[in-house]
Amino acid sequence: MVPFSPRSKLCLNRRGVIISLSLTFLFLTLLSLWLFSTLAPAAIKIKPSEIQNLDDVVWVSKVIEDNLRLTKNKAEAEGFVKFLEFTSFYPQITKEYLITEEYVEVRLSYEGRFNKTIIHFYQNV
Repeated sequence: MVPFSPRSKLCLNRRGVIISLSLTFLFLTLLSLWLFSTLAPAAIKIKPSEIQNLDDVVWVSKVIEDNLRLTKNKAEAEGFVKFLEFTSFYPQITKEYLITEEYVEVRLSYEGRFNKTIIHFYQNV
């Protein structure tokens, strides 16, 4: 029998396996990065103008939420909604209202892409 030496076939096979696995892993990593960068969904690729529109939706929802917190009943909520419609507050954002005796629901939308729903329950005074 030949004693084990670093130059034996077994050692070369281990190196070959390690090298081939490393190259395979590198290739698959580069391939996946290329696929993710070229075939990315449209939701990831947002234009600067769309970011501004999303900021507008978030800001409008914050303003509406803050004002709805002050409403105590259905009549006050209706008055606030009429005020929003009268002033045409951010007309590019679609606003849908549902006013009941217990709560107000406001749905905001910009071109069907950015949607936000606000639900405010009246405070019992």
